Amino acid sequence: RIVGGATDTGVLVNKGVEKPVRVMSLAHIDELRQVRKDGDWAEVGAAVTLNALEPFAEAEIPELGRLLHVFASPQIKNRATLAGNAVNASPIGDLIPFLLVSDAELDLRSAGGGRRVALDAFYQGCKKIDLRAEELVAAVRFRLPAAGSVTRLYKASRRKDLDISAVAFAARIELDGRAIRGARLAFGGVAPTVLRMKEIEAQWTGAQFTRALVERSAAGLPGMVAPISDVRGSKEFRLRLCRNLMLKFADETLAGAAS
Repeated sequence: RIVGGATDTGVLVNKGVEKPVRVMSLAHIDELRQVRKDGDWAEVGAAVTLNALEPFAEAEIPELGRLLHVFASPQIKNRATLAGNAVNASPIGDLIPFLLVSDAELDLRSAGGGRRVALDAFYQGCKKIDLRAEELVAAVRFRLPAAGSVTRLYKASRRKDLDISAVAFAARIELDGRAIRGARLAFGGVAPTVLRMKEIEAQWTGAQFTRALVERSAAGLPGMVAPISDVRGSKEFRLRLCRNLMLKFADETLAGAAS
């Protein structure tokens, strides 16, 4: 098993879900431990831990820096990687909604060459990913927020700290005054994979950003998402969370525009 920090594999083995596996770690490959800006994009090597990513996030995407503060314990963030969170493909992966609204793509390498795959296309079903047996992830790339854009990230969990989300929501909109030039929305915890809300994105693009617009979209969520009931919350609770988080995004964004 190829691992970055093994924070997922280690738990599965420790809890007896998987038998002990032979592991090769990428953690000490210097070329994979780099974070850099590439024009309008950020490129995060596959071995960059979340703690190592935090200073860059705080400087370039403060909203991501804020989310990382409540992501997990320092011990976990000293091992866990952004690439690992993406490749794990969990429907409640806390960072996947952010990556999806940031047009993220994976830099995949093998002895035969390399390719880039948009993260939206990388997920093909619950825990099913477009990663060939001979390929490794070299880096995660995502688009940095442009001037005039608003990025907000929300995580609802049973505890504020050190807990997996029941619902996660990410939104990035590009505004020209109140006119929406582009919109990207993603929900985690509502389907077998993290969902891009492309129907809502199309409705918003070209419209005026108002609370009424968001209210109409929020009212239509039951026909777009299909959460389940489990120990973190009922499907009804998750639906209410989705609607409330969208309205919170509207209120916070409009308040920021007015200030």
